[in-house]
Amino acid sequence: QKMKQIMTHIGAWAPMAEQKALAVYLHNKPAIENYLSHYKKEIEERLSTIYNGLIELKKIGLPVDAIKPEAAIYLTVKIDAVGKTTPDGKVLSSQAEVTAFLLDAAGLALVPFYAFGAAASSPWYRMSIGTCKKEEIASMLQQLRNALQPLH
Repeated sequence: QKMKQIMTHIGAWAPMAEQKALAVYLHNKPAIENYLSHYKKEIEERLSTIYNGLIELKKIGLPVDAIKPEAAIYLTVKIDAVGKTTPDGKVLSSQAEVTAFLLDAAGLALVPFYAFGAAASSPWYRMSIGTCKKEEIASMLQQLRNALQPLH
Protein backbone atom coordinates (compact mmCIF):
# COMPACT_ATOMS: atom_id res chain seq x y z
CA GLN A 1 0.00 0.00 0.00
CA LYS A 2 2.82 2.42 0.83
CA MET A 3 4.51 1.67 -2.47
CA LYS A 4 1.25 2.51 -4.26
CA GLN A 5 1.24 5.90 -2.57
CA ILE A 6 4.83 6.56 -3.61
CA MET A 7 4.12 5.47 -7.19
CA THR A 8 1.29 7.99 -7.49
CA HIS A 9 3.92 10.73 -7.29
CA ILE A 10 6.69 9.18 -9.36
CA GLY A 11 6.39 10.04 -13.00
CA ALA A 12 3.45 12.35 -12.48
CA TRP A 13 5.46 15.42 -13.48
CA ALA A 14 8.71 15.93 -15.28
CA PRO A 15 11.45 17.31 -13.01
CA MET A 16 11.74 21.11 -13.02
CA ALA A 17 15.16 21.08 -14.72
CA GLU A 18 13.72 19.04 -17.62
CA GLN A 19 10.72 21.35 -17.90
CA LYS A 20 12.97 24.41 -18.12
CA ALA A 21 15.32 22.80 -20.62
CA LEU A 22 12.40 21.76 -22.81
CA ALA A 23 10.93 25.26 -22.66
CA VAL A 24 14.20 26.63 -24.05
CA TYR A 25 14.52 23.83 -26.62
CA LEU A 26 11.02 24.40 -28.00
CA HIS A 27 12.16 27.81 -29.26
CA ASN A 28 14.86 26.14 -31.37
CA LYS A 29 12.78 25.46 -34.51
CA PRO A 30 15.68 24.14 -36.65
CA ALA A 31 16.57 21.57 -33.99
CA ILE A 32 12.94 20.48 -33.65
CA GLU A 33 12.49 20.22 -37.41
CA ASN A 34 15.72 18.23 -37.67
CA TYR A 35 14.59 15.85 -34.93
CA LEU A 36 11.12 15.37 -36.43
CA SER A 37 12.56 14.80 -39.90
CA HIS A 38 14.92 12.14 -38.54
CA TYR A 39 12.14 10.54 -36.44
CA LYS A 40 9.72 10.39 -39.41
CA LYS A 41 12.42 8.87 -41.64
CA GLU A 42 13.16 6.20 -39.03
CA ILE A 43 9.46 5.36 -38.61
CA GLU A 44 8.89 5.18 -42.37
CA GLU A 45 11.90 2.90 -42.79
CA ARG A 46 10.70 0.51 -40.07
CA LEU A 47 7.12 0.50 -41.42
CA SER A 48 8.33 -0.18 -44.95
CA THR A 49 10.76 -2.92 -43.93
CA ILE A 50 8.20 -4.77 -41.83
CA TYR A 51 5.43 -4.34 -44.40
CA ASN A 52 7.65 -5.63 -47.22
CA GLY A 53 8.75 -8.56 -45.05
CA LEU A 54 5.15 -9.50 -44.29
CA ILE A 55 4.24 -9.33 -47.98
CA GLU A 56 7.19 -11.64 -48.73
CA LEU A 57 5.79 -14.12 -46.19
CA LYS A 58 2.44 -13.87 -47.96
CA LYS A 59 4.12 -14.53 -51.33
CA ILE A 60 5.57 -17.81 -50.07
CA GLY A 61 2.10 -18.95 -49.04
CA LEU A 62 1.97 -18.15 -45.35
CA PRO A 63 -1.38 -16.94 -43.93
CA VAL A 64 -0.19 -13.36 -43.56
CA ASP A 65 -1.26 -10.08 -45.11
CA ALA A 66 -0.83 -6.39 -44.32
CA ILE A 67 -2.26 -3.07 -45.36
CA LYS A 68 0.32 -0.72 -46.80
CA PRO A 69 1.14 1.89 -44.13
CA GLU A 70 0.33 5.51 -44.83
CA ALA A 71 1.02 7.66 -41.79
CA ALA A 72 1.20 6.08 -38.37
CA ILE A 73 3.39 4.06 -36.06
CA TYR A 74 1.14 1.04 -36.51
CA LEU A 75 0.80 -1.62 -39.16
CA THR A 76 -2.47 -3.40 -39.86
CA VAL A 77 -1.58 -7.08 -40.10
CA LYS A 78 -3.67 -10.14 -40.91
CA ILE A 79 -2.70 -13.55 -39.56
CA ASP A 80 -5.37 -15.98 -40.71
CA ALA A 81 -4.37 -19.24 -39.03
CA VAL A 82 -7.63 -20.40 -37.45
CA GLY A 83 -8.10 -24.07 -38.34
CA LYS A 84 -4.38 -24.66 -38.84
CA THR A 85 -2.61 -27.40 -36.88
CA THR A 86 0.64 -26.84 -34.99
CA PRO A 87 3.55 -29.31 -35.25
CA ASP A 88 2.50 -30.83 -31.90
CA GLY A 89 -1.00 -31.56 -33.24
CA LYS A 90 -2.93 -28.71 -31.63
CA VAL A 91 -5.61 -27.19 -33.82
CA LEU A 92 -5.79 -23.39 -33.57
CA SER A 93 -9.57 -23.22 -33.23
CA SER A 94 -10.02 -19.52 -32.46
CA GLN A 95 -8.33 -16.21 -33.11
CA ALA A 96 -7.49 -16.04 -29.40
CA GLU A 97 -5.55 -19.30 -29.81
CA VAL A 98 -3.77 -17.86 -32.86
CA THR A 99 -2.83 -14.79 -30.81
CA ALA A 100 -1.44 -16.96 -28.00
CA PHE A 101 0.39 -19.12 -30.55
CA LEU A 102 2.03 -16.06 -32.12
CA LEU A 103 3.23 -14.93 -28.71
CA ASP A 104 4.51 -18.38 -27.70
CA ALA A 105 5.96 -19.61 -31.00
CA ALA A 106 7.16 -16.36 -32.58
CA GLY A 107 7.58 -14.11 -29.55
CA LEU A 108 5.31 -11.65 -31.34
CA ALA A 109 2.83 -9.58 -29.33
CA LEU A 110 0.08 -8.09 -31.47
CA VAL A 111 -3.11 -6.26 -30.50
CA PRO A 112 -6.15 -8.08 -31.90
CA PHE A 113 -8.64 -5.83 -33.66
CA TYR A 114 -11.37 -7.01 -31.31
CA ALA A 115 -9.75 -4.64 -28.81
CA PHE A 116 -11.04 -1.87 -31.09
CA GLY A 117 -14.55 -3.23 -31.52
CA ALA A 118 -14.08 -5.81 -34.30
CA ALA A 119 -15.46 -9.33 -33.93
CA ALA A 120 -13.43 -11.70 -31.75
CA SER A 121 -12.99 -13.88 -34.83
CA SER A 122 -11.27 -11.14 -36.85
CA PRO A 123 -7.82 -12.23 -38.07
CA TRP A 124 -6.61 -8.60 -38.12
CA TYR A 125 -4.12 -7.13 -35.67
CA ARG A 126 -2.41 -3.87 -34.95
CA MET A 127 1.37 -3.98 -34.77
CA SER A 128 3.10 -1.08 -33.08
CA ILE A 129 6.50 -0.26 -34.50
CA GLY A 130 7.16 2.77 -32.30
CA THR A 131 9.78 1.02 -30.19
CA CYS A 132 10.85 -1.59 -32.73
CA LYS A 133 14.59 -1.54 -33.38
CA LYS A 134 15.62 -1.71 -37.04
CA GLU A 135 18.26 -4.31 -36.30
CA GLU A 136 15.61 -6.64 -34.80
CA ILE A 137 13.19 -6.59 -37.76
CA ALA A 138 14.85 -9.37 -39.77
CA SER A 139 14.90 -11.74 -36.80
CA MET A 140 11.28 -10.87 -35.91
CA LEU A 141 10.17 -11.71 -39.45
CA GLN A 142 12.23 -14.91 -39.40
CA GLN A 143 10.68 -15.96 -36.07
CA LEU A 144 7.22 -15.36 -37.53
CA ARG A 145 8.13 -17.38 -40.60
CA ASN A 146 9.52 -20.20 -38.44
CA ALA A 147 6.31 -20.26 -36.40
CA LEU A 148 3.91 -20.20 -39.36
CA GLN A 149 5.69 -22.46 -41.86
CA PRO A 150 5.11 -25.74 -40.00
CA LEU A 151 1.37 -25.08 -39.64
CA HIS A 152 -0.80 -27.27 -41.80
